[in-house]
Amino acid sequence: MTFERRDPLYVVDLSNPISPKLAGELDIPGYSAYLHPINENFIVGIGMQVDPNVNTQSADPNFVSGAKIELYDVSNPNEPVVVDTLVYEDGYSVVEWDYHALSVLKDSDSHYRFSFPVNSWQTIEQQDGSQIWNNNNSLKMVDIDLLQGGSMTQQGSINVDSGYYGSFGDRSILHGDIVYYIRNNSIWQSYWSMPDVLNGPY
Repeated sequence: MTFERRDPLYVVDLSNPISPKLAGELDIPGYSAYLHPINENFIVGIGMQVDPNVNTQSADPNFVSGAKIELYDVSNPNEPVVVDTLVYEDGYSVVEWDYHALSVLKDSDSHYRFSFPVNSWQTIEQQDGSQIWNNNNSLKMVDIDLLQGGSMTQQGSINVDSGYYGSFGDRSILHGDIVYYIRNNSIWQSYWSMPDVLNGPY
């Protein structure tokens, strides 16, 4: 079974357009619903990280499931590889079905900035020991460096409470070091180099 638990990444050789052929295949846990080519060697995928053995006796209790961003190296079409993975526990990103929610800024041929919203549910323990569910909305900021085989770094996270569930219309703007997070008719402003600084809402 592959549906939403384990899916392949295929590399297709189109050198002969009238006779395409499968060059390579990469089996990954979960899936990448949105693929963003960076150049001829690297692809970014955004989707979900899911234990392929969930709800079975082989399920791993330490497996972290949630929204994920993944960097693939397809420089060798016959052997694509996962370079790096960041997982946001118990979350999902609307980028899966709406690529407008993703912002990308190219700093150089080897360095990129990605920002995208993640919506998640978290449990908060009360004084009496009971737990309540709390919805969390945030904008994730990821540095991608393609040198030395490639890597991803979580640069920061802009967390806001707008009193609005979901992140279906969330957007961001990257302008130099400035980051804007647009959500539910409000705008917050921060800095890529100082993501802990948050101004707004406006």
